[in-house]
Parts: sequence; structure tokens; C-alpha cells
Amino acid sequence: MPVPAALVQVRRVMYQYLLPHWHLAGRLFRANASGRLEQLLSPLWYLLSWLLLPQVMNINAATAARGKQRLVAEFDYVDSLLLTQQQQQKEAKEAAGQGVAAGADASTSNSSLPYYTCGAELSAADVSLAALGGYVVGVPASQMGLAWCPSIEDMPQEMQQFMQALRDRPTGKFILELWRVHGPLMSRI
Repeated sequence: MPVPAALVQVRRVMYQYLLPHWHLAGRLFRANASGRLEQLLSPLWYLLSWLLLPQVMNINAATAARGKQRLVAEFDYVDSLLLTQQQQQKEAKEAAGQGVAAGADASTSNSSLPYYTCGAELSAADVSLAALGGYVVGVPASQMGLAWCPSIEDMPQEMQQFMQALRDRPTGKFILELWRVHGPLMSRI
């Protein structure tokens, strides 16, 4: 799925669950306002978003359900890419005579991950994946450079289950790890 299409799906799914709840969407607008005037106007921005976004972006239960299906399909695809990269890395280590030490986990490094979606280095594909997927796997707001963003626990029950299911997948774990390792870099993009 191209990035603009994925962005629309992420927004449809998230806004379907956020907009009906002032304590979630209103706080998101207010907490992340860049100045005093924006903070004062945040209730107006919330009201306009609540009224207009469902019409402009065609946000409703049906499109949100379709968006969830498309996000799951995207996670299926990235899961397969990550498993291929993981296998290639393992084979390269074995070919080099290093082997993979039992219990060793290169992802605990603070500077890089053992593999990325498109090879051995962080790419625009990884940054796009982290930026779009961060919301649906519940990356903490502080890692994303936001003052506040709803956590999984803040979301309605149905969305909590969806977010946790995505988080538990290889792609979800990869997104969380991307933000842990490269978060300061990505929050400036």
C-alpha cells in the first residue's frame, strides 16, 4: 500500500475511535498545541474536526473496519519482509563463521537494529513505517516527540485489542524497536 493510502487508513481507524471522545481527541489537540493561542482554540479545532473530518475523510464504522483490514494486510506484508531480512542476517552470520549465539539479541544495541525492511541500514521505508505505524501500535508520546498521545490503555476496548494484536506481531515489535532505537531522529523528521 503506498504511503498516502496507508496514512489515510491509519487516520480513518484512529479518528473513528478518537473523535467521539473529547477526553481523547480534545486532549490530543490541546496538549500538542504549539502556543497559547492554539491551546485556547483547541476546543474549536476539536469541534471542527469532529464535525468535518468524518465527512471529508469518509470516516465511519465501515471505512474504519476496511482500514483495519488493510492495515492487517500491510502488517502481513511487512512481517514477511522482516522474516526474510532476519533469515538473511542469520545466514550471513553463519557463513561468516560467527553463528548466532544462544540468547544473543543484537536489537538491544542503542545505535542500530540487526536488520531493517530494506537492508542493513535505516531507510525512508523504515521511517515511514515507524511514523505511520507508531500510532496503531501505541508508541509512547514522549518517544514520538508529542506532549501527549492516547496510549493503548486510553483507547476504547475494541481499539485496545486491535492495537495490542498489531503490537504483538513482528512488524509491531519492529515499529516499537525502531522508535526505541531511532526515536529522537524520527521525531525531528
